[in-house]
Amino acid sequence: MTINLLDERRLFHRQLTQTRTLSINAEGVASNADKSQRLSCEVALSIARRLGAEEGVRKLDGQSAGKNFEAAVSAFVSATSLHCPYCVQASGRSSTLGAVVRGNSSPSLNPIVI
Repeated sequence: MTINLLDERRLFHRQLTQTRTLSINAEGVASNADKSQRLSCEVALSIARRLGAEEGVRKLDGQSAGKNFEAAVSAFVSATSLHCPYCVQASGRSSTLGAVVRGNSSPSLNPIVI
């Protein structure tokens, strides 16, 4: 079975724009920009426009945007990693990419598990 990485990447970007995870507010600031940095705003706006982000909309709250982003990344990784000879496979599946691992003296991030 083969996959087309360009198609998968387009689907990933479409998920980000259709869920408004990537959007542009009424002031012309993309949701993925560090609004205190001019260069970040310029680059983020260029990317958001190229990907077809909706303009003039209110940015999602951080928790919703994060949840949507994790879902899009998880779907992309699931669709593509099995076809990547350099990806390490493991048994099991992680539903949350950035969950804190409990039981350790210092919290750490979960690895992406496919």
